[in-house]
Amino acid sequence: MLFRSLRDHIHGRYWLHLGQGWRFFAPENLIARLIAVLDAETQVFRVGINLDDAVALTGICAPERTVRRTHDAGRYVLSDVVIRGPAMSDTARLDRAGRIDTTARDPVAEFQQRAAEAGLRTASLDEVLCITAV
Repeated sequence: MLFRSLRDHIHGRYWLHLGQGWRFFAPENLIARLIAVLDAETQVFRVGINLDDAVALTGICAPERTVRRTHDAGRYVLSDVVIRGPAMSDTARLDRAGRIDTTARDPVAEFQQRAAEAGLRTASLDEVLCITAV
């Protein structure tokens, strides 16, 4: 299980997972913003860096009625879909959803269902701050 072997090496409260091939193009207090969302939303276990898990510039933002704000986090939106791109996770909340079974037919869908059953959600910042370099 790839997730479990990775998770066994993450000992802090927060886990910033970027993956490979991402290019950040705007100066941003990213770590503070991601942590601020996790602090503000106790049911959120993962905060994506890009709105809608974008991999390229989209030129869109979330509808105003869906946006939440805090002073330190800025604009962000809640979601029920597990973020697949660059994101920060709260490891204690992540563990409540259990392990990802990489042998399942659709491991992310299974994990998303268990996260929902545990009362957990995801969020993302309301902008695109990085793009794939490929």
